[in-house]
Amino acid sequence: MNIPFHPSDLKTFQSLHAAVSEKRDSHHVVITFLGSANPQPSQTQKIVSGYLKQLEPYADKAIFMIGGRGENGSVMDMAVTECYHRKNCVFIIGIEPVFDLGERVSPEDIFAFKNISLRCYAMTQLSDILIAFPGGMGTIQEIIVPLMHKKLDTVIPSALKGPRAIFITTDQPNPVTDFLTITSDSRFIPKEKPVPIIPVTVENFSEQLSKWF
Repeated sequence: MNIPFHPSDLKTFQSLHAAVSEKRDSHHVVITFLGSANPQPSQTQKIVSGYLKQLEPYADKAIFMIGGRGENGSVMDMAVTECYHRKNCVFIIGIEPVFDLGERVSPEDIFAFKNISLRCYAMTQLSDILIAFPGGMGTIQEIIVPLMHKKLDTVIPSALKGPRAIFITTDQPNPVTDFLTITSDSRFIPKEKPVPIIPVTVENFSEQLSKWF
């Protein structure tokens, strides 16, 4: 449930910031997964799994942040499970109440916000890389937030400078790939984006990602 701004969210934000900062000494990049919290068909799950497998070389170098858990079979639920099996350093950034994650994520690594806008800001601005899987309006919002903060030249501390790049998976049409088309409309949106938006497929993802490490 999303509610208006609540003071406890500032404490959650500070706790998340402190947790990320502590891990940065040994994990030098923060990769955040965005995507649908709804169950996905088997073909979509197979594609998402193909991307996650290509992140294995970064397992000991990266903090993985996941935007919530979602229902069984969702993009976010798959990401939680994959990170658990690979023993990745992972933080869950959700909206209260967060779905039960069982043994897959320690309670201290779950950060639940009451307000979705502050959650979105915290999650994206602490990230170095965003990877957007198939999703809907929530995923699109998570992409827009860092773009707008860079566009407006918001004065922020270096720890909250936002992502260096946003990768959008394009293997299947979905609302996020529709949004990608909108960002290419030069009549309204500058060709040079404040944050590079990089369309990828399973086939070229590893090569494209390596350019940002």
